Amino acid sequence: MATFSQTIDEVLSMLRGYVRDQELSTHLSSGINSTASSISVNDASVLSRGRAEIGSEVIWIDSVNRATNVATIAPYGRGMDGSTAASHSSNARVVFQPLFPRFSVARAINDTLRGVDGTLFGIGSTTLTANAAYVTYALPADTDSVIQVNWQVVGPTREWIPVRRYSVDLNANTVTWTTGKTIDIYDPITPGRTIDIKYRKSVAPLSAEADVFETVTGLAERARDCIVLGAAYRLLSSVDMGLIATRAIEANTMDSKITPGAGQNASRFMFQLFQTRLAEERAWLLDQYPAQLHYMR
Repeated sequence: MATFSQTIDEVLSMLRGYVRDQELSTHLSSGINSTASSISVNDASVLSRGRAEIGSEVIWIDSVNRATNVATIAPYGRGMDGSTAASHSSNARVVFQPLFPRFSVARAINDTLRGVDGTLFGIGSTTLTANAAYVTYALPADTDSVIQVNWQVVGPTREWIPVRRYSVDLNANTVTWTTGKTIDIYDPITPGRTIDIKYRKSVAPLSAEADVFETVTGLAERARDCIVLGAAYRLLSSVDMGLIATRAIEANTMDSKITPGAGQNASRFMFQLFQTRLAEERAWLLDQYPAQLHYMR
């Protein structure tokens, strides 16, 4: 299953297909900590005064000594633009003037996840053991609504029977029920039998680059391309590719004139793809997890 880091890479790969630009990069020749004020690189000729990216951190380079391959970072230059200052190991890639910094891509992915919440939803599952002494059971704290409730009958058939009478309280007393979510089950269920509950939960944002997309967000792996498209259109909408300056002589020579407004056109096209996939994914979710008919009492 794909991680947050792989999802970021996929967005970057898609964006590079729409941008005529060459990223200039080198790598650290020695590691640095989160407070280092200079970096030693393999080839300082690709660097100059301006922004650079190491991992997911954006730094501001104040000066470059090409004779020693050392770049000095401005006093305010660690963790620029809302990124986080961090330690970086030797051989970490250093990108000069990144058009789409990794932390910006990560933020666009999480903005998309928050934006689709409600249209798409995560699926959670919990099991209870039927008890004849009471009808109220605690639900997980991340429950938004209950989709299906079934219980397994006694006998070799191992059949699961839908529960027809239940009610859900999403604002239960937290003194009695620590999660604040409960379900009252009124069907006569054989004590000791397993009750299986499928519930709807909010789409969660990703945090660490090692986070597994499906595990953390609650969405199926198949929804990841929809989120990639959503992040890509958000990032392209802020870029006019006609005004992006190339950074290599070869690129300036080979690139033809790009019409101003091409960035917005590409963003609109990407948005249409995103909307199509979003509708497809919602239809799949509703087909896989249809609402179960039930009575309140």
